[in-house]
Amino acid sequence: MPKIVNHTLQKEKIAKATWSVIRKVGMDKASVRNIAEEAGLSVGALRYYFKTQTELLQFSMNLASERVKERISAVSLTGEPVEDVCTILYELLPLNQEKQEEMEVYFEFTKKSISDPLLVEQRNEVLKEMQHGIRRCVEGLIVSGSTKQELSAEAEGRRLFALIDGLAFHCLLGVITSEEMKQTVRLHIETLCK
Repeated sequence: MPKIVNHTLQKEKIAKATWSVIRKVGMDKASVRNIAEEAGLSVGALRYYFKTQTELLQFSMNLASERVKERISAVSLTGEPVEDVCTILYELLPLNQEKQEEMEVYFEFTKKSISDPLLVEQRNEVLKEMQHGIRRCVEGLIVSGSTKQELSAEAEGRRLFALIDGLAFHCLLGVITSEEMKQTVRLHIETLCK
């Protein structure tokens, strides 16, 4: 009887192997051979799912982005605007091992996209989605009446995006702790409010 393969799970397995290899040796040394070995597959089997390395990297980054969106969608909101916004924003920060791994891959992907024009569009899409989500958090604070009247959702969204991105980067460098990131985000949100 032929072996039945779940292609979606197989592609996710390959993507996770890609993350692992990228974290171990960096994006530039993440060869199809290294990734296939990490996934326990032959190079030919990996090529069945991903014809090019760029296609594999794009899928891997998209999977990481989807995981973040799924976590945010699953957040239980309390109805308290400041608390809810902080809880959502914490999902964008490397506060545990899983999110740290995703963030490491995100920064490697972003770095690689500077020199690989085939990755630029996806990088921009991921960043656009992140900026949009953060701006919606600020809009939520404004609509709830929690913020100062002169607040611009667009400007504050950009500023908060830069803060989140910077905190995540510095956490990966070991300059700031998870608790310090959470405190910084909460303090920033509280300064936007009345």
